[in-house]
Amino acid sequence: TTPETPAESMLHVAANAYRTLMAGFTTVQSLGSPIDLLLRDAIARGGIPGPRVLTSLRPVTASTGDTDAIRAEIRQLKADGADVIKMFASGSIRDGGTRALTDAQIEAACDEARAQGLRIAVHAYGTEVVGAAVRAGCSSIEHGNRLFSYS
Repeated sequence: TTPETPAESMLHVAANAYRTLMAGFTTVQSLGSPIDLLLRDAIARGGIPGPRVLTSLRPVTASTGDTDAIRAEIRQLKADGADVIKMFASGSIRDGGTRALTDAQIEAACDEARAQGLRIAVHAYGTEVVGAAVRAGCSSIEHGNRLFSYS
């Protein structure tokens, strides 16, 4: 199949926003698509019908860097218009869901998000990573399964 053009993608996004609003949802949170900024702003201007959209724009990941780089990225996300931060403290479950960030990186991210007045949703698997996110005072845990041990 031929990939969608950007215009086709935006038409699908607008149609989905309308369907979501008609289903009764007045606010949605999207964690990670840059196109959501355009959608959020178009809905807010009244240009297209849809629910209020809260977007993270792009995620904070291991490739974001050390604690200072993570703090800087969260400040940049705020400046770019993010409503919420999405952080991958664990990798994809398809790849084993292994730890991706250190306790220090998780603490820095959650601290900086709070300082910027943003909630932070943490993609986390396993007791160790979920525990680190909880101790760091992160806003929410996404997924959060594999929280027990067999020992």
